Amino acid sequence: MTDDIEIPEDTRRSRLTPPASFADPDDIATLDERITAFWEAYPDGAIDASEVEQTGETSWMVTAYVWKNGDSEGRADSTGSATRTVDLDGHVSAQFALETAQSIAISRALRFLGFRS
Repeated sequence: MTDDIEIPEDTRRSRLTPPASFADPDDIATLDERITAFWEAYPDGAIDASEVEQTGETSWMVTAYVWKNGDSEGRADSTGSATRTVDLDGHVSAQFALETAQSIAISRALRFLGFRS
């Protein structure tokens, strides 16, 4: 019975920005590259990732704040958060959950300011 039904192909295009290609690692900026680009663009800026919350016995949540003008008293120009859990049986980054969460939080805050690649 369903052999007579034709379903047209959807030819609409999304207006969303396509995600970065993870097939080519050169398309992704490292944290070091983002920080270097930030300091070049905003030499008086500030980065603070000292807001750390222990959310469990082995879990950490870090929030990073970035200011373009270095005035860390005012509202941050960008923020980024990350949560990681220690996993001694897993990857190296999971063994250093706090440090990994800090790096990811800073990277996200810089990415939200436009430092993507």
